[in-house]
Amino acid sequence: MHMANSVVPLDLLGKVEQVSGVDKVEPVAFFSGKVNVGKKEVIGYIAGIGSTAEMGGPWRMAAGSPSPEPGEAVIPKSLAESQKLRIGDRVQVLEKWFKISGLSLETEGIATNFIVMNIKDAHSLHSQQGAANYLLVRAKEGNSSLELTRRIEEQVPQISVFSRQVFAENDRQIAIQMGMDIIKAMSVAAMVIGLMVIMLTIYTATVEKSREYGILKAIGAGNFQLFGVVLIQSLVSTLTGFLVGTAVTWGVSKLVAVLTPKVYILLEPAPVGQTFLLILGMALVASLLPTWRIARTDPMVVFSKS
Repeated sequence: MHMANSVVPLDLLGKVEQVSGVDKVEPVAFFSGKVNVGKKEVIGYIAGIGSTAEMGGPWRMAAGSPSPEPGEAVIPKSLAESQKLRIGDRVQVLEKWFKISGLSLETEGIATNFIVMNIKDAHSLHSQQGAANYLLVRAKEGNSSLELTRRIEEQVPQISVFSRQVFAENDRQIAIQMGMDIIKAMSVAAMVIGLMVIMLTIYTATVEKSREYGILKAIGAGNFQLFGVVLIQSLVSTLTGFLVGTAVTWGVSKLVAVLTPKVYILLEPAPVGQTFLLILGMALVASLLPTWRIARTDPMVVFSKS
């Protein structure tokens, strides 16, 4: 939606509604423009939907109605709070003024904000009478999106049809092309550096205790017991550091959410677990390498150096 230009004549809406398996079709107007909120001017993505639309509006609301009437607009809560605006206050979208009828959540980004208004107002601002930019289609129960997509394409060949998953993936690929690859490379580099620091720290800590481990071996500890002690110490150190680091990251994410609502830091269980296993593996390798050398060393060498 950010890089594409789509126009769908509204006379095609009826044809889509007649396709077998279609439950509901909603037209959506979509364009970008300047929005004056209080004393602040921002670039916004404006979405126009019907007063009774069941799709296309904000998916989460902080207050108010997600379906604006003519002359009304729904703006992100964070944007309203930054200018001390409330429901009932006014904002200017392009050359027209609108009353704030709702405050939405999760509709702001680093570079832009999503403003939702009535589709009649959107048409008057964007000069697209008799057309929409997108049609949102809801399938009847028991109809797969893949099959319904194929059916609509066959019966209404004038439009391009995408499932939600495909559309989202296309948008994601555009975002990657616009700089996500660079961010991903920086993240990988940071991860590698972090792992190297962890590995070096555990390795150094194990080497510094070489004399103590040598004494344990000299007084009768076997290699199995020696490796066990080192592994337990490495596990405790790694687990403690990981829990502290995760707690700090969680705290920072909450602080960022308060100070900069447009930036999201997500801590998801699967990536966190994968990171822990990777760190644990590196820590074990770093501790076992010097321990293997100690296990092969004559205990008398330890006393001769002391």
